[in-house]
Amino acid sequence: MFTYRYRELSVALAKKGEYRAALARELRLHPEEIFNLQVERFSLDSRRKGDPKWSYNVIFDLKREVRATGNHAKGLVAATRDKESLETDPQKSTVAMPGHVDVIGAGPSGLWAALHLLRKGFSVDLYEQGKCVEERFRDIRRFFVDRKFNAYSNVLFGEGGAGAFSDGKLNTRTRNLFVEQVLHDMVDFGVDESVVTFAKPHIGTDRLVLLLRKMRAEIAKLGGRIHFSTTLEDIEIKQGRITAIKLRNVILEGGHSRPIESMDPIGHPTDSLQGDRRNGIQLKETSTESVILSKRSASKDLYLNSSTSYWKPCEALVLAVGHSARSIYEMLHARGVALESKAFAMGVRVEHPQQLINMRQLGLNVDTKLTGSAEYFLATPTLNKTSSAYSFCMCPGGVLVPCASEPGTLATNGMSYSRRNGPFANGAIAVPIAASEKLFGGLEFQRKIESDAYAVGGKSYAAPAQSIKAFLAHREDKSLPKSTYPCGLVQSNLWDWMDKTICMSLAEGFQNFDKKIPGFIEEGLIVAPETRTSSPLRMSRNNETLESVNTKGLFVLGEGAGYSGGIVTSAADGVRLAHYAKKESL
Repeated sequence: MFTYRYRELSVALAKKGEYRAALARELRLHPEEIFNLQVERFSLDSRRKGDPKWSYNVIFDLKREVRATGNHAKGLVAATRDKESLETDPQKSTVAMPGHVDVIGAGPSGLWAALHLLRKGFSVDLYEQGKCVEERFRDIRRFFVDRKFNAYSNVLFGEGGAGAFSDGKLNTRTRNLFVEQVLHDMVDFGVDESVVTFAKPHIGTDRLVLLLRKMRAEIAKLGGRIHFSTTLEDIEIKQGRITAIKLRNVILEGGHSRPIESMDPIGHPTDSLQGDRRNGIQLKETSTESVILSKRSASKDLYLNSSTSYWKPCEALVLAVGHSARSIYEMLHARGVALESKAFAMGVRVEHPQQLINMRQLGLNVDTKLTGSAEYFLATPTLNKTSSAYSFCMCPGGVLVPCASEPGTLATNGMSYSRRNGPFANGAIAVPIAASEKLFGGLEFQRKIESDAYAVGGKSYAAPAQSIKAFLAHREDKSLPKSTYPCGLVQSNLWDWMDKTICMSLAEGFQNFDKKIPGFIEEGLIVAPETRTSSPLRMSRNNETLESVNTKGLFVLGEGAGYSGGIVTSAADGVRLAHYAKKESL
C-alpha cells in the first residue's frame, strides 16, 4: 500500500461530505481504488465571494503509486500514518499526588481534570460555587426579567463556567494531543463527531447543556462527588504546602443565592484549625452549629444543606476557577501564593445585521443553510503601531448578554445557540492592555470601567450603547437601533466615560474594518463594555507539574490561572494535569 495526503481538496457547497468522489475525480481513479480514507481537517473556503466551497485535508491508501502532476501537484503528497499518543508521552504519570484530590470550579478545566483523575483511579470532590446548569439557566432568565443580581449563579458562574453561555467555539490555535482528547471526549458525550475534524467547530449553548448533563453523570458513575453552591473561602498553608481548605455553603432564599456569613471571619488559617481532633475527625465550630468532618466524609447532605463555613483537610487542591473569580485572587495573595500581573484586553461589543456579514463575507446569493452564518476575523495596528484593535469571540446569529461577577458592575458578552440562526451578529472588538506594574492594577482597571458602565446604564443593568457612526463623531445618538441585549440600552457617548486610549484605538480599528467589511460603520451598534477577554493576573506555576511555584499541593489550571483561553484549551489543561498525575506510594 502507498499512503498519501491530499490538501485543500475542493468539494461543492451542496455536496458536503462527498470527498471520496471528489478525490477520485482529482486523481482520475475509481472511488473503490481508495482505501482507508480519513478526513484530517475540513473547513469552509470563502475566498471566492459568491462561490464558497468545502475544503478537505484527507489521508488515504492506494495499491499503486501515483504521481503529483497537473492540477493536484500541490495538493498530493506522500505520507505516513505514524501518530503520536499520550500513552508514549514521557511525562505521563510523573507528578506524585495523594489519592484524594479536591477540585475547585466546574468549568472546563475543573470538569476535565476531575473526569480524567477519576479515570486514573483518584478519588475526587469537585466544588462549584454556582448551580447545576439547568438551575443556572433559570436563574439567568430570571435575572433578565427582575434584574436582581445573583453573585453565585449567573452568566459567568455555575456548572460549565463562562463558556456555557458563550458562542461555544471549540477551535483553538493550539492543536495538541490534550486538545484531541477533549474533542474525542465531547463526541463520547454526544457532540457531533465533526468537531474533531472541522477547522472551526462550534457547539452552542443549547448543546453544551446536554454535554454537561452527560459529563456530570459520568463523573458520578466513576465515584466523583460534585458539590454545587459551595464556594472556596480560604486555604491553609503550612511550611509551603496546602493542608486545608475552608468552604462555605450558599443557601437559597426566595430563589436567589446568598452566602451564609460565618461567625468567624477569615483570619490566619493556621489559627482556624485549632479544634478537637478525635480519631481522625475534626470538630470545628464555625457558626451556631458544629460541623463534624472526617477525611473520608463526602456527605452530599452535609455539604449542601449545612448553613455554615467549615474547614476540611486537603493535601491536593486543583484551582480551576474562571478569570472572573476575583475573590480567589485576593485570597491567594493574602495567603502568600505567587501571582503575577499579565497583559489582557478590553473594549466593546459590536452588533450588526447578520445579513450584512453574510453578504460581505460569503457573497451574494449564497445559501447560509448550507454554510452556516458567516463570521469575521479582523485585526489592525493602531496609534502609530503602538496598539491594535481586533475582533474576539465573534458570535454569528447570536445574542448579547450582561455578565457581571460582582454587584454594582456591568460587562457584556456574546453567546450563540447551535443553529446560529438569529438575525444579528455580534463580536468583541478589543484593545490590548499591557501588564500593570501593580499586581492588581489590571483588575482595578476592569472594575473601574465596569462600575462606570453600571452607573451610566442607570444601575439597572441596562448597557451604554452608541452607533459606530456617532462614536466616530464623538456624539450621543438621538435613538438606537434594535439590539438583542435583554436588559435595555442607554444612549451614551462612550468618550465621556471610557478610557480615552481604548476609544482612540477602537476608532482607528472601526475605520480599518469598514474597508474590509463595507457597512461595518454605517450599520454597526456598540454595546459597552467588553472587559472579560482574559485574566489580568496569572497564578505562577511550574509548567512541568502545573503546581504553584511556591505552594506544594496547589495545582492551578485554566483561564483563571492565566494559562488558557477558551473552552477547549481550558479543558485540555485539566486533561494534562490528570495525564501527569500518579498516586503517591503509601
